[in-house]
Amino acid sequence: MAEETLDEVEHYEIAERNLRIAEALLFASAEPLSSGDLATYLSEGADVPALMAVLEERYAGRGVTLVRRGDKWAFRTAEDLGFLLRREEQETRALSRAALETLRTSGTISVEAVEDAFADAGIAGIQTIGDERAVAFGAAAPEGGCIFGEVSADVLTVEIGGIIMDGGCLPAVGH
Repeated sequence: MAEETLDEVEHYEIAERNLRIAEALLFASAEPLSSGDLATYLSEGADVPALMAVLEERYAGRGVTLVRRGDKWAFRTAEDLGFLLRREEQETRALSRAALETLRTSGTISVEAVEDAFADAGIAGIQTIGDERAVAFGAAAPEGGCIFGEVSADVLTVEIGGIIMDGGCLPAVGH
């Protein structure tokens, strides 16, 4: 009987340690993490979906909630409190080159995916043109000027420059 109690205590302590590690990784990561990303740092045989369910329950109704995006997990501001941070987000978030690089290497290039990457960075008014092979983009940079470039399976270019002649941000073809 005492041995069963010891096993239960040890199991509880390991689970709590895994929860703390997963929580820390999710808080520190700028990008959502997959079960595999998390499992790398957890004890062997850790049940990542069960751990995420516990964290999701613990954070339900709080200012920060655990959300699932596809097969990945991330902490996000509770939806009902997002309005409190909107102004600061628009001032401090930058377009993640890593987000665009992920699109390039994953093969999920599309106008919508590029626009989502800009929206996630709080950048509105993006101009895009392209298809599943390549997408050219341009948007007004938060500090002035323009961010423009292209994402394709072969290359990612991101440039910062001034507003072009017609007032837009996409490089003028042939100029």
